Amino acid sequence: MISPYPLPRLESDTGQVYSFNKTLFTRPEFNVERFINLARHRASLDEIFADLRSYLKTVQEELVELINVEYADFVNLSSSLVSLNDVIERIGESTNNTFNKYCESTFQLKESANQLNDKREKLSKCYLEQINLRNKINFVESSKRFVDLLEEFPPELSRGQVERFSISIADLVNSFEACKETTDDNQNARDYDRVMTFIISKFTKLITESLKQKFREVNSKDIESIMSCLKIIDKENFPIDVISQDIILPTLDRCFEGKETLDKKLLICLDTVMKTRNKFLEESNNQVGTLTCHFIDSCLLKGLVESIKNNLASNVLIDDTTLFQKCFYELLQFVKTYPRGFENKNLLVSCLGQFNMYIYFKLITSVFSKKINGELGKATNKQLEDIEVSLPNLEYELDYDRYFSLKISKSLVKCFAYVSDEKIVLDPLLSKSWTFLISNFNKFISFLDKASELEFEESYKLPIAIISDLQRIEESVMGLCYGVYRQRLENLSIDWRTFGNVFNSFFDLLREKSTLFQKILMEITKKALDKYLIQVNDVPKSYRWTKKPMPESHSQYLINIIEYIDELENNFNIFGVEKEIKEKIILCIKEYIKDTFSRLSSNLIQSIQQTFSSLQRFKNREEEGTSNVSGNSSDESKMLKQLELDKLFVCSTF
Repeated sequence: MISPYPLPRLESDTGQVYSFNKTLFTRPEFNVERFINLARHRASLDEIFADLRSYLKTVQEELVELINVEYADFVNLSSSLVSLNDVIERIGESTNNTFNKYCESTFQLKESANQLNDKREKLSKCYLEQINLRNKINFVESSKRFVDLLEEFPPELSRGQVERFSISIADLVNSFEACKETTDDNQNARDYDRVMTFIISKFTKLITESLKQKFREVNSKDIESIMSCLKIIDKENFPIDVISQDIILPTLDRCFEGKETLDKKLLICLDTVMKTRNKFLEESNNQVGTLTCHFIDSCLLKGLVESIKNNLASNVLIDDTTLFQKCFYELLQFVKTYPRGFENKNLLVSCLGQFNMYIYFKLITSVFSKKINGELGKATNKQLEDIEVSLPNLEYELDYDRYFSLKISKSLVKCFAYVSDEKIVLDPLLSKSWTFLISNFNKFISFLDKASELEFEESYKLPIAIISDLQRIEESVMGLCYGVYRQRLENLSIDWRTFGNVFNSFFDLLREKSTLFQKILMEITKKALDKYLIQVNDVPKSYRWTKKPMPESHSQYLINIIEYIDELENNFNIFGVEKEIKEKIILCIKEYIKDTFSRLSSNLIQSIQQTFSSLQRFKNREEEGTSNVSGNSSDESKMLKQLELDKLFVCSTF
């Protein structure tokens, strides 16, 4: 429906008035229905139709004008593109012609280059054959010169002869390596190897005899040059092995003859090695070179290894651990002080390796392991009566068999003292000894855990012995730890902190177990005291219908309690329990006695008073029973008097 009040019509850019807005056609959200709805507010449908036809005609006219304006430029561009394509085709034809001419002109040059390359390859092959032939000639000549020198090998080499051998063998090795590099024939390579092996073998044997003579004469002259020659052919170890077997070993084996003990014979052997080495150095007027030192040390130490292996075999020494300790300790000191230790490390370690350290360690520790395992087994099997408790002697602090009460405590501390002694547990065994020590610490803690589960009944000696041993174990282990063990580790440049943390953890566990056994001791003591304190309830029996006189002192059961506490305190002193722990336990016991007595006596007094009240009521009903009632009243007074005396005694004593 057309609005009765239509909106004004819109004027276009050309002055034409339309009933709609032309910009609506160019919007992306243009919608026909919305366009009609907006336009109907301004005109009728016929008017809108007429305006749309008029607007269409205007748009078509403007489009034609726009085409006419741009048409000339478009035609010019098309003609320019056509001419450009012609230019490109002409350039392409010119380039192809030029490239074809270039190829034709370089063909002859390529042919010349190929011919030149073939000639170069032939020359290179010829050159390589010449080099190979020249290397063969050089190898033959070098071999001939060297063989001639070997044929004239003198009984004693002079410096000049050594230099000639050095030059000749260097030439021989160089020519041999050159031949090996350039030959492609396996047969030729094997021929080179055979010739070289023969020459080197002959030279090595001759030079070894010369070195043997020098070693017998303790003459280090020219050894440096000779070893340099041997180093070139990688044969420096051959004369060392021969001299160590033929000269050094027999000399050192003679040191083990005689009636002296084995450790003294070893000292003589080690002294012979050092004297021989020093004599070589003293005889040399000039400074001894590195190769000479290596030669002398290797000969001496290889002979020493074989001599130790032959004369100090482990199957001889394991029967006597003391002798084993002495021998190994002396050898260890020799190794530590031997000159050029880093360079001779492998041979020095081989000397120590001749001792069977595993068997030795098992032997020296088996006693401790057996005792500790035995005591742990008793606690595990709840064999309380088999766990021996001896009285300690507190004056013998370093005599662990007397200083501790339990076998396992003695074995544990003796074990630690043993492994801390560098003359018994030697440096190579430190790692194994630490593992052994930690294992025994764990077994000791396990023993304490199992012992805490035992049924002690009224026997308190074992808990007291454990408490006293724990405090002394901590003192003894700490003394050994910081006085001996730490110093030994630090001398070997081992970081102490990790070990210190382990010991601190062990000490913490000992204190925890000590507190646990103090509680166990308190429970045992309370059970024993209950048997005395329960006798408070027997006071009425002592005075009812007995006609006893009025009591004047405390009861006998309190005297028994005093005797029990005195005996307990005496055991504390005998076993050396710390004053602080002893006073703490005694104080707790006394508090328990007072509390228990107060509870029992209060209940008893209340019971007595109730009984007296009942009797009094009975008296009022039955007057004929007066005499009996008065007697009971007297008994009640005696009971209360006895309890009062007991209470005063308990309060004043405990």
